[in-house]
Amino acid sequence: MFALARRLPSVNLAAFWDIVRPDERTLVARALAARKLSDATALPTAWNLDPQRDLDAATLVARFQQRQTEREDDGARASAGLGRAELDGQLATAKWLRMVRWAPTADELAATSAWVVPALVRSLGEGPSAASVPWGEWLRVMATRARLAPRIWGNAWRAVRDGVPRAQWTANAATWVTALDALPRVRGLEGETRTWFECEDAAAIDRWTGHVERTPRCATGAERWIALTLEAQLLAKLEGADAERARALSNIRRDAQNRAQVLIEVANTACSLPRAHAMPLVRALARERDPGVLATLLDGLVSHPELARALEAPVRDALIRAPFEAPEGPTLEARVPAIAIAKMFGREELVRPAAESRVRAVQRALAPDGGLLPTPEPNAEVRAERTTVRFVTDAGTFEIALAPDTAPRAVESMRALVRQRRYDGLRFHRIVPGFVAQGGDPRGDGYGGTEVPTVTELSLAPFDRGAVGIALAGLDTGGMQFFVVTADARGLDASYPHIGRVVRGIEVVDGILPRDRIISAEVLP
Repeated sequence: MFALARRLPSVNLAAFWDIVRPDERTLVARALAARKLSDATALPTAWNLDPQRDLDAATLVARFQQRQTEREDDGARASAGLGRAELDGQLATAKWLRMVRWAPTADELAATSAWVVPALVRSLGEGPSAASVPWGEWLRVMATRARLAPRIWGNAWRAVRDGVPRAQWTANAATWVTALDALPRVRGLEGETRTWFECEDAAAIDRWTGHVERTPRCATGAERWIALTLEAQLLAKLEGADAERARALSNIRRDAQNRAQVLIEVANTACSLPRAHAMPLVRALARERDPGVLATLLDGLVSHPELARALEAPVRDALIRAPFEAPEGPTLEARVPAIAIAKMFGREELVRPAAESRVRAVQRALAPDGGLLPTPEPNAEVRAERTTVRFVTDAGTFEIALAPDTAPRAVESMRALVRQRRYDGLRFHRIVPGFVAQGGDPRGDGYGGTEVPTVTELSLAPFDRGAVGIALAGLDTGGMQFFVVTADARGLDASYPHIGRVVRGIEVVDGILPRDRIISAEVLP
């Protein structure tokens, strides 16, 4: 019922509600409350809820419908009481702000807690209120703070820097670049973390100006791969001559020295180019056998079937077979799009070895309407044991209280991995300000850690601030990678295994930056 309420098309919601039993109303209302604002237009104005009998459901529905009402309210700032003193408590959950034609001043932003700023920027998005944001002042305030105290303000700065709407780049780029150049260099960061932070700034300036000049020079020596990776990402965001972007990507591929993370970004950007410019790169990348590069390229071909059709049949067939000629765990993310391409060209026989898989993501790719293997219940001993895990990172120390009741297998897997010291020395590869901090990948690029996949266990545990989950690329693809939610993200509910909560050090998680290390992890007695 929860899954249906989360995924049913909007036009069917009213009819669906009519068949919901009284004892299911809170469950269904909770699922509906996490859906997008646009769904609210399909809901009836009254659901015949009894406030005494259905208090929880009524509260959730009221909150859901209120979002839709407030989104067109130009006076929402006053009605919600969003004065300077209340910003910290309100903005973190006010997702409807993306539709409100109001934005805080630089003074109000400066008075807001560092962890709230990314949530605010994500809420504004590209909505009407984004146009009224004093972006230059916001950039000045956040950049100054981030350079002096990157562990507190680094992610707030990243959110503001990357949240500037495209329409404002050209008009204000010169002013912003001059202001940033006048600031001192970042303090307190070292190694790859510092290089990545500074290279992201260089890429932002290149994006604003439309000229790829600073990013290629932002790192040298052993860390040059960082500059190449961000340059490849940047080329996907810039508008300009496709031939020039293709040449630049070819040079990046040549200089990558088989570094998988660089080639992954080259593959991702190459598939976004027009066919004539993309095909030389696609053909060259089709010879790669790294699991991450394979997954990225195959995903790109699924999204751009004209590129798949342009590939010579022998090359395409070899690419389809490649994930199934290697161990299943590391190639899970590549197997699913390979199956899709095999079906597209009537070459299902190339992926028949996948029929032996017990991974539900692969099963669904093979037969979307077929039956799935049942998920056996874990034993009582696994379900009963509770554990706290301490992570010591470059940013500081935080502790997670694992919750075996919600995802016993995933919890037992993390507990075993920690005791085996498998997390020690790994890096956080994905930090999205105002959303998640994700790490635990031995490869460091998001395509590793699934040597022994675990069964996906879903629950109704909420993904609010501090919740910890296991990253997935489909059912049963979870492994070592985990994420910590840094602002309420209820859209993740019932979509990922929920393994516990940060009970100490959530402010440390707020300060984790890309390429920060997990120095050590231990199970507390």
